[in-house]
Amino acid sequence: MIDENQNYFKSGIGVEIVLNLNYEVPMTRSSIILEANSKNKTLIIAQSTPQILPRTEFKEMHITTLVQKELDVKFRVGYQCKVLNFIRDYKLSNQKLIPAIELQYAKEPVEINIRSAYRLPPSSKFEVLGKMIYNGESFFTGNEFNIYNVSISGLGILIPKRIKAERNPLMDMEAGEVAKVGLVLKNNSGKKEEISTVSSNIRVMRIKGNHTENNSFAGMQFIEIKKIFEEKLGKFIHEAQMFDIRKFSS
Repeated sequence: MIDENQNYFKSGIGVEIVLNLNYEVPMTRSSIILEANSKNKTLIIAQSTPQILPRTEFKEMHITTLVQKELDVKFRVGYQCKVLNFIRDYKLSNQKLIPAIELQYAKEPVEINIRSAYRLPPSSKFEVLGKMIYNGESFFTGNEFNIYNVSISGLGILIPKRIKAERNPLMDMEAGEVAKVGLVLKNNSGKKEEISTVSSNIRVMRIKGNHTENNSFAGMQFIEIKKIFEEKLGKFIHEAQMFDIRKFSS
């Protein structure tokens, strides 16, 4: 669906900046393109909302925009990018001065679903249980690992360093390795418990060995997850978000 030769970024187009898309706590920032140079792959955007400042900490940045194709099909295209310069006083055509950011983006576009940037921490109302098969062995939540958060793109898991005084075999996982995972999603927010299941291959994206004194952390990404399972995850996460909104607004 993405045309690598298409110029998706032009002056006046609204964009979303996603910080740490593939990490534990992604963040999004809204902005608009002020200048675009497709030859040099550079953009000047208005300072985002919320702002991105020199002291803002992040590990990766993507700039994205929504594109409409034939038959009203919409998708979000994005590029990994980096900050070249923070501009304090960018002069608009009406002579007004505003803060801006100069970015340079990568040559290869990717399709991005910003919903994947939201990580849901499981709760008593929205439980996530699971089984993982790694190196031919089966491991279960509540014993060898626990779900720290879940999104439609992957999982964050906590790995106890020891199980009954023995080293946890999941501590041997390394970035790039592939495992299989099956999840049980339990929605306990209504009068009747709703249960759905999801399964997929999953790749270890990063390991933090000393996340806490007793646990390591692994960020994992689904590999070619089936559409039906992605939809189940999206529905589960959306219902959890709506439940929280209703709870805090009541």
